Amino acid sequence: MGAPLVIELTEPQGRFFECNARYPAFCGGFGSGKSQALFLKMLSDKFQYPDVNLLYGAPTYSLIRDIAHDRLCALLDSTRVKYRLNKAEQILEIDNYGKILFRTLDNPDRIVGFEVFRAYLDELDTLK
Repeated sequence: MGAPLVIELTEPQGRFFECNARYPAFCGGFGSGKSQALFLKMLSDKFQYPDVNLLYGAPTYSLIRDIAHDRLCALLDSTRVKYRLNKAEQILEIDNYGKILFRTLDNPDRIVGFEVFRAYLDELDTLK
């Protein structure tokens, strides 16, 4: 497999990461590490539950490209776990750990037709 995921969190990020609430949320200002905490929680869940698919949602595909693709790939590179990012299909396939699906939240009618274990939603404050 790969090296373990190294997790370094601030105290607020740690509270979010450890939260067992049904719908946890991390609210903070610019640069508070909201997205980083979300990505670490997502990958931790992915490694713990490799047989399920996860969903990452953001308002637009440009935000998905600019935020999620680079950050998730960098975290996976640090673990040496092999993965393939299919930008056309918006799917990240992680060897031996299944898939993370990327979807936009600008049109909720398009968030159908698949099953996921958990959904991780980012940048919700920018939606109308």
